[in-house]
Amino acid sequence: MKRQKKYYKKIKFNSSHLFTTLVFCFLWTTTYCQESKKYTDLQNALENIDSVFILDLSGKRISSLPKEIGELINLKSLNLKNNKLSKLPKECQQLSNLQSIDLSKNRFKEFPCLLSSLENLKKIILNRNLLNQIPDSINQFKNLEYLDLWSNEIKYVSKSIGELKNLEEIDLRVIMFSKEEKARINKLLPNSEIHFSNSCNCGY
Repeated sequence: MKRQKKYYKKIKFNSSHLFTTLVFCFLWTTTYCQESKKYTDLQNALENIDSVFILDLSGKRISSLPKEIGELINLKSLNLKNNKLSKLPKECQQLSNLQSIDLSKNRFKEFPCLLSSLENLKKIILNRNLLNQIPDSINQFKNLEYLDLWSNEIKYVSKSIGELKNLEEIDLRVIMFSKEEKARINKLLPNSEIHFSNSCNCGY
């Protein structure tokens, strides 16, 4: 009889543990699905502010972003590739959870330094724009790990880029750099993987 009671207690304990595990799995799955959902329409995203973690507005011929973009406080990944943007609204500084932004193939002539206030930002893609320099203020991007600037018109690289201690990789292909300038950049970023084009600047 005592043995039977112990058996039932064991069953009860395991059932309770199973229920807790199922609840945890359900909550984890729900959260994962929410965070992996990609929004491709800005209006739809603004109507579901709290659930927007990934926003892809690439190739929509956007020339400006509304200030409401700053309301997407949970946004982690923003893709604005292949548009007509030349600047970002100051409200982008409110995207405190943003980790990655793709601004490639737009019309930026200046580095979007207003993003430097975003402490979680680790990845910036700005290839195929009209940038002519990497400014002194680049050192404000303390947590940046990846920077893609290939195929720009960069003539000046600030020595302050050497202060980016977390920078793991930078792409500077298809940019006309002299051997001396390449050596200087390599010296500034000894712990980063740097991609340059060959001397002829004809490939990447």
